[in-house]
Amino acid sequence: MEALQGLNSIALSIIIIIVALFLCTLIFSVMIRRTYGGLIRDISDKENRKNRLFKFRIINDIIDDFNVALNNNVDEINTVAIVDKNINVHLKNVLLGERFVKKAVSMMIILGLLGTFYGLILSIGELVDMLSDSQSITGVDVITGGLINSITGMSVAFITSMFGIGTSILANIMNILFGLNDQKEAFITHMEEFLDNNLMTSKNGLGAVDEDGNTALSLSFDKFNDTLAHNLRNITTEVTTQLAEATGDMVLTAESIKGSVVRFDHSLNQFSENIRDFTEFNHHLRTNIQRLSVTFDDLNDEMDKNIADMKAGHKKVDDLNQTLEKLSRKDG
Repeated sequence: MEALQGLNSIALSIIIIIVALFLCTLIFSVMIRRTYGGLIRDISDKENRKNRLFKFRIINDIIDDFNVALNNNVDEINTVAIVDKNINVHLKNVLLGERFVKKAVSMMIILGLLGTFYGLILSIGELVDMLSDSQSITGVDVITGGLINSITGMSVAFITSMFGIGTSILANIMNILFGLNDQKEAFITHMEEFLDNNLMTSKNGLGAVDEDGNTALSLSFDKFNDTLAHNLRNITTEVTTQLAEATGDMVLTAESIKGSVVRFDHSLNQFSENIRDFTEFNHHLRTNIQRLSVTFDDLNDEMDKNIADMKAGHKKVDDLNQTLEKLSRKDG
């Protein structure tokens, strides 16, 4: 307190502004958290959900905008845009408070640095005034007084910096504890969950959802998918078994065919050898026939010669007979 009493008005004003910023940050944080907490409780109330009527106007307006999009048969409704638009319209003061809380921490540090520079300026100014007026330095008391005044300026610098840094640390701790961004995100999440899992399903005729966000139709589809998967597994197992049995039979058949092919190949080899032997026999037969033909030709030539000789002998006999007849006629 004595250190604060020794400060001048400018340093005190800087410290007061820093403290005021911290108090405003605390107040705004409490108010913002309370506002989002009320919105979350309102949207989470089962009775309000059932009646589709809520205490806060922003929630009712969000539902109205969502219903308008549903009635217009919009393919993909941008739920986030609808929620953000209504937050910007209805919670302007809350958003202003959020921006103030975010910037207040840096403002405290800046004001502390401003006080630091102001204190350094005072300290350096006292030293410059004392050293520039060398004629007034008449003893140790004068030098000591000048140094004390210079140190007073340094105290202004340190005290303002301490307030700026200390309050900024406390403000950051409050932001962590209050979690304003988390509260806002929680409200948006609850709002989107209600719009998508209640209003959307009712409009599409899908019915209400359970605690896990599943509708009766989705559960039926899940059950159908499980049954289909089970049947497919059974069919696959049966087909695999039959295919394995058929494959075994095919292997046996292939082995039997292979044996038959080997035997047929052996028969072909034997037939080829027999054909080769028959070819050699045919060649020898043809040679013998040719030789026999030549022999018959020679025999035919010899017979022709013998027939010609017999004809010549027969002619000679006829001539001899005619000669004998002529001789007998002359004798008679």
